[in-house]
Amino acid sequence: MCFKYINPNTPHWLPKPPGTVASYSNEGSALAALVVERVSNMSYSVYVKEKILKPLGIDISKVGVRLSDFKDTVDLVKHYAYAPNESYLKRWNQQIPQLNIEQMPGNLSNWLYIPHFSFSAYPAGLLRMSARTLSIYLRMFLSNGSSILRPRSIAQMRTVVGGGLIPTYNPNSANDSSDQEHPSEFGLSWYWQTMQDGRRYIGHSGLMPGMLHLMLINEKHNLGVIILSNADATSPNDLSREIGETGINIHMSLFKCFDAGPAHGLA
Repeated sequence: MCFKYINPNTPHWLPKPPGTVASYSNEGSALAALVVERVSNMSYSVYVKEKILKPLGIDISKVGVRLSDFKDTVDLVKHYAYAPNESYLKRWNQQIPQLNIEQMPGNLSNWLYIPHFSFSAYPAGLLRMSARTLSIYLRMFLSNGSSILRPRSIAQMRTVVGGGLIPTYNPNSANDSSDQEHPSEFGLSWYWQTMQDGRRYIGHSGLMPGMLHLMLINEKHNLGVIILSNADATSPNDLSREIGETGINIHMSLFKCFDAGPAHGLA
C-alpha cells in the first residue's frame, strides 16, 4: 500500500513542494512504520510490542492490531452507529461494503452493528488496548521518556514543525489556510490544538466507524486525559456532532477539575 502512494507516477502527491503546506496523513504514519520494519527486520506490530510496550511493563497479551493477537475477543468493545432511517444503512454499505454492517434487531433497529475490521494502513490507528493500558504509555510521555525515550526526543515530538509558520493545505482554495479558528499545529505524530477554554493541548484523536477517541496533555505537561469510546461520529447527523462535542466537553471538565495542582497525573 505504501509503495502505491509514494510512487511518483501516481496522483497521490499534493500539488505543493515539500515543506510548504501541512496536511494530516494516515499514509505518512504507515510509511514511517514501513521504515521501522526495514531497519529493524521486524513487523511493525511486533516492534511496538517488544520495543515500546513491553519495556513499559504493559501486558502485551492484552494489546494488538489483529483479532488473532487476543486469546479471547469476548471482552473487546463492539462498535455501533446511529441510523435514524434506512438510507443510512444503504449509504454505509455502498461506501464501505467490506465492513458488512448490519441493522440491529427489534427495538434497536435505529442502530447499526459494525463488526471488528482492519485496514492496510493499520499503524495509523488500529492498536487495540484499554484506556488504563494506554495511560501507561501516556505517563511515559509525561515523564519525558521514562526508560524508552530520551527527554530530547519528547521535546522534538512536542515541537511544532516549521515553527507554526507552515499553513494547512486547503484543496478548495488557491490560498492555503484553515477554516478553523484555531487550526492544529503538528509536531511528530502528536499535534497541538487550542481548545474552547482558550488553552493549548497536545495529543491525538482517532475517528473511525463506530470509534471515537481523544488523548490530550495540558501545556504544562503535568496532566493527561484519555477517552476511548465506541461512539460513532462519522455519520452526517446532529448526534454525531453532539458525540464529538461531548467528548471534548468531558476532557475540558476533567482538566478544569484536576489542573490546579502541581502533581503529575492522569484523569
